[in-house]
Amino acid sequence: MREVHHGRRALLLVAISMLTVSNAFDGPVVAGRSAPPTGIPSCTAVPVDRARPPGDGPPPRRLMPAGPKAARWASTLDGSGSITGHTLTIGRSTWHAGPRAFADGPFGPTLVTGERSPRGTHLRLIDLGRGCVSRTIELPSLVYGSLMMPDGTLVVSLVHSGTRAELGVWQIGTDPEMDPQQIISPPTGEVATAALREVALGLSSFSVQARWCAGGTCQTRRHLRRGTGLAALVDLDPDANTDNTSSLPFRSPRPVPVYDRWFPWSVLSYKYHATDTSPSWMRAAVDDAADDATDSSKSLSPIFIRMEGNSKGIIRYTSSFPSSCQAAIACASHDNDQWTLRMRPQGYDFRWGELRWCQKATSDGCFDAERVALHEFGHVVGLDHPETAGFRLSPSYTVMHQVTPSRPHSSWDRHGFGSCDVASLQEQYGLPTMSTHIAGCNDVDTRISLSTSASRLTAGSKLVLTATLRIRSDSAKYREISGIRLNARSVQLKRRPAGSSGAWTTSWMRWAEVPGIYTLTLYPRATYEYKAVFPSPDDEGLNGDTSDEVRVPVTGVCSGICPSEEDPT
Repeated sequence: MREVHHGRRALLLVAISMLTVSNAFDGPVVAGRSAPPTGIPSCTAVPVDRARPPGDGPPPRRLMPAGPKAARWASTLDGSGSITGHTLTIGRSTWHAGPRAFADGPFGPTLVTGERSPRGTHLRLIDLGRGCVSRTIELPSLVYGSLMMPDGTLVVSLVHSGTRAELGVWQIGTDPEMDPQQIISPPTGEVATAALREVALGLSSFSVQARWCAGGTCQTRRHLRRGTGLAALVDLDPDANTDNTSSLPFRSPRPVPVYDRWFPWSVLSYKYHATDTSPSWMRAAVDDAADDATDSSKSLSPIFIRMEGNSKGIIRYTSSFPSSCQAAIACASHDNDQWTLRMRPQGYDFRWGELRWCQKATSDGCFDAERVALHEFGHVVGLDHPETAGFRLSPSYTVMHQVTPSRPHSSWDRHGFGSCDVASLQEQYGLPTMSTHIAGCNDVDTRISLSTSASRLTAGSKLVLTATLRIRSDSAKYREISGIRLNARSVQLKRRPAGSSGAWTTSWMRWAEVPGIYTLTLYPRATYEYKAVFPSPDDEGLNGDTSDEVRVPVTGVCSGICPSEEDPT
């Protein structure tokens, strides 16, 4: 780590008291006060006002700590877009750290910063009010997530520095003489062993909570704080180990939830951030993903266009993410009609390892930036994770998985919305044409009706039968596709002699010029019963339907040269 000196100062050297915790999981070791970083000064006692000579008036007064200073945490990148280090700037002081440094918070006036290495984690607690380091802590484990309680107790989520095994959640008190304590044990099963996993820490008046997630399965564990008593609870989330991939067809809840965002066929322009600039290879991947989102939606979902100037969308290549996305490799956020898509830089350090984009590092374990950006564009148009609705879908159904697959796992380089994504977009925004296929993930009821050109006729006379096919009218269930007519489908006309219980004769009806209308012309010589049938198609998410039966009485006999009963065309 390169450190920058700012001015002269006296350093108070103190003895370092090392406290080791014996634990099978290689628990943390906490140091007392050690040498402070050279970029940001070490905190001293609260300054005393010496403007009035002592002894000639009231005693010197202690100055109140100043309010928190603005802090800026930024990544430094090389020419190819890979992380080479980080900087923390507070006022005129700057700390230069390596590529595996991090900052959490602030928690009140305190910012938790640190740097990971093969030997563990070196933590620094920054007092933003005084702009100095209030405490340093050495841990032989790796910290990925921290928070601070109101009493100053630090809570950290740890993984083993070598194996990356989960070590649970530990609390470190304000007294350096006290041993750290494991307050939440590690997760179990898939969540503990998955290569890609994340954890979210939360704090309430009564508990500390950790929620580990991997592959759509989550485990939540809590540490209760009630008076002097302590208790640990383990709660499996309701959607844990839920596999609904065999429950097709889907209807409710929607496998890929969608929420209101834009008007149909809105044009969403975007540009790249002026300072958080994406390297050329990332720009190419994001631009391709924008085209993928537009071309594969099969709906009237928004159209993405790259456009400089007054664009509502911003693409950032940055390590600075909102708190809701701290464990994500990419993130889409919005504020009314303003939206931002963030992509992490190459080399960002996660609890599961180093982030590598396949556009720069083609070995297994990398992530395809185009697919990841497509996922985020899906969030921009309103798609949520299927796990939110309790579904764990096959990669062929969606690109909106909570955890994006890495190379060479199935769907790692998918460059189009899946059928369940399209199903949600079609109901949210509508269809571009009445001939557009309804996504196969859906389960949409249809209604078909049949009418005739005459209520009775003479044998051998012309009879035109007309079928109308539409989606069932139910705006609460089908939203924008409710009640629309369906064109270019296969519709049958079935007939048999009136009063007969025998087999039906089947003919195929023709598409008419009017959308959703199908016709067939016959020259019946006897009285028949007719019905129109729309068989359930194999290639889209529509349910079949059959019309009511219609009887057309035929009188007399055909004289002279009678036309065939069948449609001559």
